[in-house]
Amino acid sequence: MADTATSATASPSGRSFVLGALALTLLAGAGGGGLGYLLSNETPAVAVAEAVPEGEKTAEAPAVGERVLVPLQAVVTNIAAPATTLLRVEASIVVDPSKVDDQTLLAAEISSDTLAYLRSLELAQIEGARGLLHLREDLKERAQLRSPAVDDYVIQSLIAQ
Repeated sequence: MADTATSATASPSGRSFVLGALALTLLAGAGGGGLGYLLSNETPAVAVAEAVPEGEKTAEAPAVGERVLVPLQAVVTNIAAPATTLLRVEASIVVDPSKVDDQTLLAAEISSDTLAYLRSLELAQIEGARGLLHLREDLKERAQLRSPAVDDYVIQSLIAQ
């Protein structure tokens, strides 16, 4: 008799557990689908593409306040410690074209500054995400000292060998 009483009370709690889990699963699926719908950016991209027909696209000089991405030459150098380690850095600078006359000359000068700075580094200084962030900030500061037209320094790749 004790077994029938236990099975009768266990069955409703088991059903309520399954129904609760099913309800939470459906709620989570609906929430994820709604979030995915809100985060999709396909509609604005299509609207922008339709706003400017291909025949009307022209190569204009950047307007005042616009920024230009100027690629730097890849820099390959040995570092201070360990002396057998080589670094290769590919980067670009973001400049305001209204503040600089010759962007290629500025890019060459900043590449030279980058080379000089990398030769003084130790490998431990650039390890990890924080090291990469410090390297980027230091290179950005050096580029801005070279020219106030530089707004940002973008490291595209960094290889240590």
